[in-house]
Amino acid sequence: MIDLNAIEKGADYSELPQSFVIFICTFDAFGKGQWRYTFENMCKEDHDVLLEDGTARIVFNTTGTKGNISEYTKNILKFTENNTTEDDFTEKSAQEVQKIKNGRWNI
Repeated sequence: MIDLNAIEKGADYSELPQSFVIFICTFDAFGKGQWRYTFENMCKEDHDVLLEDGTARIVFNTTGTKGNISEYTKNILKFTENNTTEDDFTEKSAQEVQKIKNGRWNI
């Protein structure tokens, strides 16, 4: 459905834009301790055959301990997990969340 309106009917497959579906979980959905799990389309019968359609699904785990992610990303995950603000972005996010909780938000 994401790609439904991305290109015109009859357009070349290679014209599809890159797309990501991102989940942020406050639990480890796969039980492996990774901060991030990235999935791309691969043939089950031959793992050397990739669909290369520019789509990826990324599952972030706020309780992760393994893998390399940026401090910026860790700060966002920590904020999601326990409302800890570690930088300007998470501080501004906390302020916006508070506005929403107080009913002072604009859409």
